[in-house]
Amino acid sequence: LRGFESKNLDEMTDAVNDVARRAENTDLNETMFDVSLDNTLTALKKGKFMQAVYRLIGSKTGKHKVKTLKGDAKKEYEAIPETERLTKRDIEQGTTTISNLGSLYREQSGAAALLEIIPPQVTAFGVGAVQDKPMVITDSFGNKSVEARKVLPICIAFDHRALDFGDIVPFLKRLDDIFENPKVIHT
Repeated sequence: LRGFESKNLDEMTDAVNDVARRAENTDLNETMFDVSLDNTLTALKKGKFMQAVYRLIGSKTGKHKVKTLKGDAKKEYEAIPETERLTKRDIEQGTTTISNLGSLYREQSGAAALLEIIPPQVTAFGVGAVQDKPMVITDSFGNKSVEARKVLPICIAFDHRALDFGDIVPFLKRLDDIFENPKVIHT
């Protein structure tokens, strides 16, 4: 969502409602493929040939290929005015990139370690696959034991030119609160 720094709460609410309305007319596979294709072509122009080739092959082959519209369905979708559906411009220039690696590779036993922040975005999150890991657990009496627990690896990168670590700490503390007691996410 753009221009929120100059909107009042009513205008922000209207903008969010407009996005929700347009999302109902949007095929997200089609829109995300448009973003990916644009990013791939930009990488190619910058000489990142192998990255572009891997992206193109990966998007159209294998069990995780992107299923885009074809034929009449594509024509019907493209006939929807861009003012009535989300476009790549709506979703490509955000503040944060989120890569949900764990949704594609659930057998992964590691964690994402290096994320690229794509300007104008200033943060990137890599979410891995849920894993069983040994954890030190402290009971109500202060006794510690090691137990198998579900762990969701998350890697967070931020552009230090835009954010200091002090800006990130309240967010990290909130994440800790949520992970310690997931019910608080609804408060």
